[in-house]
Amino acid sequence: MHRAVFHSPLHDIEVVVTNKGVTSLQWISSEDSTRLIRISKLQAKPSQMEKIHLEESARWLEALWNNQTLPKTPDVSFEDATEFQSNVWKELAKTIPGKTITYKQLAKSSGHENASRAVGSAMAANPITILVPCHRVIQSNGKLGNYSGYGGIETKKWLLKLESNY
Repeated sequence: MHRAVFHSPLHDIEVVVTNKGVTSLQWISSEDSTRLIRISKLQAKPSQMEKIHLEESARWLEALWNNQTLPKTPDVSFEDATEFQSNVWKELAKTIPGKTITYKQLAKSSGHENASRAVGSAMAANPITILVPCHRVIQSNGKLGNYSGYGGIETKKWLLKLESNY
């Protein structure tokens, strides 16, 4: 496992990778960023695969911030996910930047038609935000709903506005 801190125009982001892919991509506070940068200097060098996953993540995020064509999404790994969560997150990862989907639509497309609330819980537990774009999931009435990432609903609004350029 290897971790790195990336900067964005909004908040810093901690990315954790293994040889299998990105296992966590989370918004963090500036205080956490400072602490994690110090800690990351103490970790061993990343393996070749970890280095590749970190580089791909950096390229993808930079393209997003700069409204450039997005490269292939970095590999992700749902190591600690339940089968339900993994299924929902894989389906969510298919959504297109700038488009939203309702909890109900996501439940149906992931094969769990009557599990809208459980889908909401899966969104709240999503460890790979942005790459597994839980910010694109909204309520059936058109309201944005919640966002469990750092910065809450304001971060969700910012991401949706950013992606509206795609």
